[in-house]
Amino acid sequence: MTHDISQFSSFYKIKPITVKLPNNSTITAEFVGTKNFSESFIIFNVLYIPEFSFNIISVQTLIKDSNCKLIFFYEQCQIQDNHSYKMIGHASMIRGLYYLDENTSTSRDHVFVNTTMNYSKKDINVWHYRLGHPCNNVLRQICRAFPYVHDSCKNICDICHYSKQHRLLFPHSTTTSDNCFDLIHVDIWGPISIPSIHGHKYFLIVVDDLSRHTWVFLMHCKGETRNLLLNFVIYIKNQFKKDIKTIRSDNGPEFEYDDLYNKYGIIHQRSCVHTPQQNSVVERKHQHILNVTKSLLFQSNIPKCYWSYVVNHVVHIINRIPSTVLTNKSPYEMLYSKSPLILI
Repeated sequence: MTHDISQFSSFYKIKPITVKLPNNSTITAEFVGTKNFSESFIIFNVLYIPEFSFNIISVQTLIKDSNCKLIFFYEQCQIQDNHSYKMIGHASMIRGLYYLDENTSTSRDHVFVNTTMNYSKKDINVWHYRLGHPCNNVLRQICRAFPYVHDSCKNICDICHYSKQHRLLFPHSTTTSDNCFDLIHVDIWGPISIPSIHGHKYFLIVVDDLSRHTWVFLMHCKGETRNLLLNFVIYIKNQFKKDIKTIRSDNGPEFEYDDLYNKYGIIHQRSCVHTPQQNSVVERKHQHILNVTKSLLFQSNIPKCYWSYVVNHVVHIINRIPSTVLTNKSPYEMLYSKSPLILI
């Protein structure tokens, strides 16, 4: 409430309200106005009471209407916005009362830095938010350089995970094939900058979904893909007495082989554009093969042009070692229903 109508930037008449003063007398307020302290600090519904000698602000009403917090110190009080943590008002204590400073700097570029306050637990990441979500190492450097910056680097910020990853996590597939060759995954790797000693620049990977058994086919160019797919379908039919039901690939034009799929009744599944996660079985197999290949090349010190022999050998090894995906069985054991023979 205020006794000075000139304090208002605007006011209007209301239905009379009875107000009880500290001396137990009652008066009637007929006007309500708006007081502008700054662009970001405006008090509404201020009662005009000319019979009163003081201007008074209710702490409870101020916090509720202005959505702010009041931080009291021995000689001052700071008014801070709840969302931006910017100081929007300031009061100084004079003779036991807090007097609001009308000259408080509250421009949009003003940043409120409190060197003495201790944030509550829910506000412990305020500096992390204010500085644009830096990583913990950067924040530690800032804390050392500026002693008044306090932050807990142990807290996990969900906003950082959402904003700094390129896309949301892709869900893991829980579907499995009932039989071998119900579904096979295919993909091409290459070109490699160093052709093999026989001129190969690519290789085709074929992975059975159930057994995870892998076949690799070296290629000079991608144009060989269709003949290799046809030969593989016939190979499975003759050697395992099985029919391939589904082939899953990316959107590479090399796998657009409708004549083959129609002839043998094969369903061709394609992953969405720029979504290799949907073809993750063969993508992970690529990574596994390449990692082991590089290890053997570094170990043997042979020329890199012999990488084709190493890749074939790596696939032979991977097919015969236990896999956690297969409950510690090997792809060979899953496909042939017997343990592989491992010789040194």
